[in-house]
Amino acid sequence: MHIFSSILLAFSSSIDSLIIGIAYGVKQIRIKLIINLVISIIVTLTTFLAMCLGHLICDYIPTGICNYIGSSLLIIVGLYILWDYYKKKHKHTEENLVEFINSLDYDEIVDLNKTADINGSGNIEISEAITLALSLSINNLALGIGASISGISIFLTTILTFVFSIITMSIGLKLGSRYL
Repeated sequence: MHIFSSILLAFSSSIDSLIIGIAYGVKQIRIKLIINLVISIIVTLTTFLAMCLGHLICDYIPTGICNYIGSSLLIIVGLYILWDYYKKKHKHTEENLVEFINSLDYDEIVDLNKTADINGSGNIEISEAITLALSLSINNLALGIGASISGISIFLTTILTFVFSIITMSIGLKLGSRYL
């Protein structure tokens, strides 16, 4: 059961990479394999550290309570993502579109499909990759803590997060550049 949970967690945390890959593919922005690896390493490291923090929390709280806390945290994160999506979907009207576009910053790369290609080169450079990876890692903080508290394997989830991150970004880039 924990294997399936690890697979689901790693895949769900990599959906953002798929979406970013599609968006960048459509815009013909290239992400080289080495840059994809850097992004995946940072995302994986963030997940690993969050899961270690969750495990550390469990050392001080009884297992039964940890399961409730971890499950509740995962549910709260899921509900927050749904609420945030709904709020943003209805927030942007034509009247405030210019103000909205001017207010974009890096933490909205994932949500609003703005690129991290700061210099407009058509390639994601290392400094841009770090910014993008940190944006992609934000989701993984709460998910990692909640999953670890719930007893999901840190090792397996970390490995799967790395693999899915590379694969989903690559698939997204190909889908976006060839079919959309």
